[in-house]
Amino acid sequence: MRVLALLACLVWGQAWATDWYVCPNTVNTATSGGTNSTTDCFDGFADLAGSYASIAAGDTVCYVGDFTTSDAQSSPTYLHYFNDAGSAGNPIILDGDCDGDGVRATIDGGGTQARVMQIADNNNLTIKNLELRNGTTRGMLLYNVATDATDRGAIVVDNVYVHDIEGGTAPIGVDSRGLGVTITNSTWEDIGADGIYHKGANSVISGNTVRRISTEGINGDCIQLSGAYLNFVMDGNYCDHTNVASKQCFIASVPTDAGYGVMSDNTCLRPTGEGTSATYGIYVETASGNSTILRNYYNGGRTAIQVLGAGTFDIRDNVSIVLDSDVSTAARCISVGATSGQTDVENNSCTGGYDGIVSDSATVAVIRNNAVANVTNDCIDKKAGDTESYNKCASYGGDLVSNDGTATSAGTSTAAAVMGWVGGTAPTTAEGFKLGASSALRGAGKG
Repeated sequence: MRVLALLACLVWGQAWATDWYVCPNTVNTATSGGTNSTTDCFDGFADLAGSYASIAAGDTVCYVGDFTTSDAQSSPTYLHYFNDAGSAGNPIILDGDCDGDGVRATIDGGGTQARVMQIADNNNLTIKNLELRNGTTRGMLLYNVATDATDRGAIVVDNVYVHDIEGGTAPIGVDSRGLGVTITNSTWEDIGADGIYHKGANSVISGNTVRRISTEGINGDCIQLSGAYLNFVMDGNYCDHTNVASKQCFIASVPTDAGYGVMSDNTCLRPTGEGTSATYGIYVETASGNSTILRNYYNGGRTAIQVLGAGTFDIRDNVSIVLDSDVSTAARCISVGATSGQTDVENNSCTGGYDGIVSDSATVAVIRNNAVANVTNDCIDKKAGDTESYNKCASYGGDLVSNDGTATSAGTSTAAAVMGWVGGTAPTTAEGFKLGASSALRGAGKG
């Protein structure tokens, strides 16, 4: 009986979920009840806004067609401002592909609208299958005020395509604040500054492609977390930052909370030629707790991975190709900052750079079973209290192991004539870092 009752409740809930339709205001000039996609859809975004009281948790708003500035709610501030909320586990869904044909509805700011789409101070929304373009400052703005980073959330953004956000002040693809925000499987390109910018704990940013950012000479990151970001997950993202020598691919900085999380399986491509500027592929600052940096791939200039802060770090199984080799403090495979807590650096592979692995850790770093090749200076530069073991180094111009730049005992770390990577002495792809049958690294890490 309990099972039957539960099924009855589910069927009852599903039966009352409603699909609403909004079309460009040139499609339907008759009544606008929003009940179908042709003869009774809401006429543009102002008409939709007048019907928020009818849209309930669990409902879907279907966007049909191509929207332009003639559909704007407020010009030039925002083209579309959605001000309604779902409930926990029962979000309102904003869907640009309700018929499932794979074609997204488009919202075009025409190069005059500051924000293409803005979400008010609401919770429990899913935004998917939309193309947003030609705004001047924001493709998506997912908050109203600064405090939204700590008092609202449960927003999901999935399979959106945001591009050509340029011309205004510090343009950003998506500017987001809130708890439990998920941004996934989306593409962000041709953005004046940052691709994705977020503040708020428990965020998941996964499977995104970001490219051609900082197009207006403004320093921009592909994906940036700032302020409150504890328990973040940044996973499986692809950043092509090669169009301009500026800022980072993936960064979590200046935490106002514990500021820890996981950064894994991301790909970062960056250019060379930034002089002595301190820019990085991956940059994580943790106030407390442990951050894991795992299986990321880096190819570009300056430093691949930089960590700092009072928290602890686990840096493992990353692959780095550092293309700059002439700047001592700004071209490293892995750099552990002076204020970092306990840091484990294990099983990483690296070629290029001025130094390989550098630790300025305030406590103790454990540097073990890494492979470093083709560095101008030291393979490993550690603090006196750090431990290193079973590392392999080939083709370095300075010391195998040093303490603050002074040669010291290498312990169980050894020099190798060649690494035995399948990609040769200086692989250019992640695949090339796989070990050949005779690789010197096959015996590393034992003891």
